[in-house]
Amino acid sequence: ASVTKTDDVIEQICGLEKDKKYEDNAWRRWTDLRNLVATLSINTRQAVESEEEDEEKTSRFLELCTVRRIWKWMSLHPETATELKLYQDEIHVQIQNRLMDHAAELAERNLALEKSMQSNGNGILFNEFQEEVINCPYVTFLCHGTDESGLAARLIKLMLNKLIQVEDTSSSSDNKGKLYNPRVFLESDNSESQSSLIDRVTNSKSILILLSESVLFRAGILCEVFTAIQKNIPILTIEIEGAGFNVAPENLKEYLELHVDDNTLQYISHACKAEKTTEDVETVIRWILEFPRMVYNPSARQSSQWAQLQSVAKNVVLSCGNFSEEYKLRLSTPDAVRTFMPSSDRPALYSNYLVFDHGDGRATARIMKLLFDEIIPFARGFSFFEEEESQMSSLLRHMENAQNFVVLLTDNTLTNPQVIMHIVHAYRTGKPIIPVPIEKDFDFAEYLNEDFYFGLSDTFDEAARTLFRSEKIQFKEICKALRSMFAASAQPFFPYASEMVQHAQVCEIVRKFEFGSNTGVKSMLYDVFPKHIADTLMAGKKVYPEHRDCVTIFFSDIVSFTDISSNLPPEKISDMLDRLYSRFDRITHEHAIFKVETIGDAYMAVTNLVEDQKEDHTLRIAQFAQLALQCASETLIDKDDPSKGYVQIRVGFHSGPVVANVVGSRNLRYCLFGDTVNTASRMESNSEASRIHCSKVAADLLRNQGGEKHFKIVSRGVRQIKGKGDMETFWIQDL
Repeated sequence: ASVTKTDDVIEQICGLEKDKKYEDNAWRRWTDLRNLVATLSINTRQAVESEEEDEEKTSRFLELCTVRRIWKWMSLHPETATELKLYQDEIHVQIQNRLMDHAAELAERNLALEKSMQSNGNGILFNEFQEEVINCPYVTFLCHGTDESGLAARLIKLMLNKLIQVEDTSSSSDNKGKLYNPRVFLESDNSESQSSLIDRVTNSKSILILLSESVLFRAGILCEVFTAIQKNIPILTIEIEGAGFNVAPENLKEYLELHVDDNTLQYISHACKAEKTTEDVETVIRWILEFPRMVYNPSARQSSQWAQLQSVAKNVVLSCGNFSEEYKLRLSTPDAVRTFMPSSDRPALYSNYLVFDHGDGRATARIMKLLFDEIIPFARGFSFFEEEESQMSSLLRHMENAQNFVVLLTDNTLTNPQVIMHIVHAYRTGKPIIPVPIEKDFDFAEYLNEDFYFGLSDTFDEAARTLFRSEKIQFKEICKALRSMFAASAQPFFPYASEMVQHAQVCEIVRKFEFGSNTGVKSMLYDVFPKHIADTLMAGKKVYPEHRDCVTIFFSDIVSFTDISSNLPPEKISDMLDRLYSRFDRITHEHAIFKVETIGDAYMAVTNLVEDQKEDHTLRIAQFAQLALQCASETLIDKDDPSKGYVQIRVGFHSGPVVANVVGSRNLRYCLFGDTVNTASRMESNSEASRIHCSKVAADLLRNQGGEKHFKIVSRGVRQIKGKGDMETFWIQDL
């Protein structure tokens, strides 16, 4: 059973048929799977890092050696899989060490960035994590079965960190009155020996047992319970709903016969340094079953969870009694629901909006929300967590107030019509869509393959199709939204990783998508001004005029807008413009075009101003103009009355020099000055419905930038242009 033999295993696995529905095997358990994946991963990593690297083999492994194929292979080759499991301890430790090193490196980078931003006067990117008091005991020690209640345990720890505070009461301390995070010990965050865990129990003021199906019969948990009893440490119990806890005094003996054998007793006796019998175990468990039992439901609504954990936190604080001579415990708030839930009586600004498949990702989404709310400064708003019972109309209002849209991806996510509908609405409004895979083997290649989109419509039933029709969603639009999402760079999040690794992963998500401090202000400034101008304004510095030798300016307006306005109420006019210009905004973002402003029905954009686009700035504008015409032709004037028809726009553009500057001291605007602006506006006003009109200067630049490969550039002849005299102008048409 040598690691070097895994090459044969890899070949066997990669040769299997990919079967998404393959379930029937005895090896689909997290620990077994982890061992094999760790063995194969380390072997492959060593191959990649070696001088004799076989790129083709490595690439094939990364593409084909998926977890599903591994499950299938394990059931077909149980003996070989068992041999590979012999490497469990050594390889798991190596993996953990690498993850911990990576997390520490990311944390160090975050701290360096914070200090840099503070010194530059631009605020800090992330909250400073509240310190833990190293020299005081653990408030509580969470005992749980990782495979049965691991996600619930992580949620409980994160929520207790918000609900309990440690206050420095030492009269001799310079920090008297300072508040700290409580020290809550979670077993699954620490790969330690049993003796080290027992030492942690000894240094805890209480232990909290998360009751699940078999947790009371696990050797490690029993060691911790016996230690707590010996040291007179209070024991609290909390039943995790849905975790299968059915132990009662009348069926206890059956459970003991099933789970407690001689090996279990020998392990407990050795760890506790005192002989333990089945009778001892039975006595302790019967005693625990008599305790008043708290309840936690990881699937309940957020408000219910905060209320449940408020009760848990209160009992933990009471059980700790006199915490220490120098510190005392206190609850952070008397009303967790009011404190940690967004107010329902006013609109809220959300840093991001989390959406997920409710069958796979609910607990993971809650963990991510708590970490986002901890990392991102409070002033920028909560992350919004989509509740299953929420009405779609209400959810869409929350989406409008969110800065970013985060999709938690599993293999089932994109078969959920509610998730698809959310993604399409985010795409329509131009929200940044952040793909976050929460399964280590999530297969991105599958969703980049055109075959997936050809068969997409067949994955939804009639109920889903009815839902899409009610929101006027077509499969063509679904494909565009998904392609847009998968074109973005993704950052994974591992639900079962340690807290340090999860913090690092969320920090990377935050950094990657440029969540900054004061997002409500900063994001808005970046939308209105070029980044370097926004940074200058936030630093409180003066903005000076900037000259550009040659830019291309786009103008459009709506044909017969005055007539439309006279026949529709203002609310419908506003809705029409919002639907149309939200699509324009998304296109400008995709094509790196800077939107200058909208005035009434006019839309103004420019290229080669905030980025160096000398090679193709006129071509970009021509392509944008073509897409703008298409968007207008697909936008209903009145979405409640299709008989009124679709929007028509006229478009014009011109190229030349400009000066750009911020004008005013209130309601600042980024303005362009020069004859180029006036000429571009004249090109638009002299255009016709659903046509693109440009000057000779712009037409010549378009030809030089390869425009004739995409468009017909047709002379319109010499025309009298108001304020400009005679000018030869051109139509830009599809080939």
